[in-house]
Amino acid sequence: DRVGIAIERSLDLMVGLLGILKAGATYVPLDPSYPRERLAFMLADAGVTALLTQRRLLGQLPEQDARVICIDADWSAIAQQPETNPLIQLAPESVAYIIYTSGSTGKPKGVMITHANLSNFFTGMDQRLLDKESEAEPGTWLAVTSISFDISVLELFWTLARGWRVVIQSDSKQTATLPVADTEVASRPMDFSLFYFASSEGAAGHDKYRLLIEGARFADENGFTAVWTPERHFHG
Repeated sequence: DRVGIAIERSLDLMVGLLGILKAGATYVPLDPSYPRERLAFMLADAGVTALLTQRRLLGQLPEQDARVICIDADWSAIAQQPETNPLIQLAPESVAYIIYTSGSTGKPKGVMITHANLSNFFTGMDQRLLDKESEAEPGTWLAVTSISFDISVLELFWTLARGWRVVIQSDSKQTATLPVADTEVASRPMDFSLFYFASSEGAAGHDKYRLLIEGARFADENGFTAVWTPERHFHG
């Protein structure tokens, strides 16, 4: 089964994710801040049969046919369920979660990530992040990434599986701003950057690579701070 999860960043979010996986289901992350039309499309496209959320978020979510379970309000019903571990058998090709693309070039597309994919990813992270020759205790990881992005599985699941302590940054802290003195802002020079859009189809659409090279050269000559490209992993 595909289970949608729309929960604010908190301990409840981690409980929900682990509960879905332990039940042998596939989780579909649904960011409550997304437009209702996008959420409705994802719910229907993924064939979600159950939705795990919080009562205060119900007004932000679209109407759908999935069974709704509010993790902050339905504990009386949850408490009636057996406490024994579910008898679930998963295969490497079983789907762990479905991530949807941004949809910048059309409708969002669901990408199915299997348990084999996750195992391979975790093994690669072991090789990069764990010092096999060191006996240091596992550290503390600050998890800041939305579960709608793949890097969240590194922050939440790889860490816990390796004995790390995970601190989940709340939504409110992500959007909080620190007060800055007016004099500090006024005395700091303005930075300039270039930002390229993935779906831009302007006059230079026939030679985008040359546009990027010439733009980067212009940025270097004029002291720009950065050149931002559509693929977020390759900013300059």
